[in-house]
Amino acid sequence: MKKSFKPFIGLIILLTFVNILNTGQSIFAATTTVSIPARTTTISKRAFEGDTSIISVAVPDTVKTIGSRAFASCTSLREVHFGKKNDVKIADDAFADCKDFLCFFVYPGTSIEEYALAHGFECAILSD
Repeated sequence: MKKSFKPFIGLIILLTFVNILNTGQSIFAATTTVSIPARTTTISKRAFEGDTSIISVAVPDTVKTIGSRAFASCTSLREVHFGKKNDVKIADDAFADCKDFLCFFVYPGTSIEEYALAHGFECAILSD
C-alpha cells in the first residue's frame, strides 16, 4: 500500500514560515497566485524552480533574500509584486528564463527596481 505524504508536506509549510524551501511543483501545483507568508525572510534557492502554473507572486516586506534560481523557468510567471519597504537581495539568476512578459511591481528607488532594470525586466513603478 502506497503511503501519502500530503499531510506531512502541509505541516512543513506551517513550520517553515521563516524560510521558503524547495517546494517545486509538489505543494503549489496548479496554483496561479502565490502569496509568500508575511513572516518569511528568505525564499531559498530553487524554491519554485520550474513551476509553470505560477502567474503572479506577492512578496511581503519581510523577505530580505531571494535565492539562486528561486523562480527560474517559471515560464508562466508574469507579475512579481513587492511591498513598499522591500529591500531584497536577489540572486542574479533568481528569475532566469522568465523574461518574456515578466513585470516587477515596485516602488521607486528600491534595490528591486535596480535589479529588475539591470536584468532586463519590465517595471511598473508604484506610488504612495
